[in-house]
Amino acid sequence: MQQGYTSRFLNYLLYLPDDQPAEDLPLIVFLHGSGERGTDLNMVRRYALPALLETRSDFPAAVLSPQCPLETRWTDHAAAVLALIDVVRQMHSFDSTRLYLTGFSMGGQGTWYIAARAPRLFAAIAPVAARIPPDPHFLAHLCDLKDVPVWAIHGNADEVVPCENTRNLATALETCGGKVKVSLLEGADHIQTAIKAFAPSFGLYEWLLAHRL
Repeated sequence: MQQGYTSRFLNYLLYLPDDQPAEDLPLIVFLHGSGERGTDLNMVRRYALPALLETRSDFPAAVLSPQCPLETRWTDHAAAVLALIDVVRQMHSFDSTRLYLTGFSMGGQGTWYIAARAPRLFAAIAPVAARIPPDPHFLAHLCDLKDVPVWAIHGNADEVVPCENTRNLATALETCGGKVKVSLLEGADHIQTAIKAFAPSFGLYEWLLAHRL
């Protein structure tokens, strides 16, 4: 079941699989793209992982999907996202060793940025179609992710966010000694990248859930 909530940090959707106790469930945090910003949580349900959860009662993890306010980006709300994660984890006693972060487009950018702010928090991250974060200090912190499993996914026909963004981030992290799994989806534009990467058959969720702190 996926329900909407308000909080003093950010509004959010929270999915809990049916007939499974919340205790000890892994938690995936999903960050949406720029088109879903605002105050209507139904926007967040429109695509990618939250859309999948509208028709699934047996997904093997809890999923937290916060909503970014209008005219802002996830890079403006890193502290709020981390605070919301902490509150939700305390409320439900999720598995502390199995927390994951993923997102698409603006959310992929937020995935890189927020994970670099808290590199010991996440067991694995998966930024999809991500642009390099605009913070001039970000690349200085990228090496903090060298011990975090990363799967960076991008369509090689993406004209909205060119895949060179992902190539350059992966190369920079590998230079620090990080190990990055990079998938450049042949012929996929921006939207097709989201459709393919978050489809159950792609293998992203199994990859995330295989990692523990």
